[in-house]
Amino acid sequence: MRPDTNVDTGWMDQAACKDEPTELFFFDERIERKRVAEAKAVCDRCPVWKKCLDYAIETPVDFGIWGGFTSRERERHRWSKRGVKDDKAKRPQNGS
Repeated sequence: MRPDTNVDTGWMDQAACKDEPTELFFFDERIERKRVAEAKAVCDRCPVWKKCLDYAIETPVDFGIWGGFTSRERERHRWSKRGVKDDKAKRPQNGS
């Protein structure tokens, strides 16, 4: 799952989701709450979740779970110049 952009995506090789099926992360988030929780659980153990989230916010990617955030959760952060701190305690919890 490597998008065609000029943005550095080397961090994707370290992602916890790299061997997971893509359909775990890309689906209709409005009706698939259980799948949102499952995808976020993978992100919770990922060493590069922040790079993934930053990528999705900066690109911007408007679909799927990236860095433990749904597209709606990411949209809330796009307008903020402060961004998201590198602190898992600040991340939305599974099922949020």
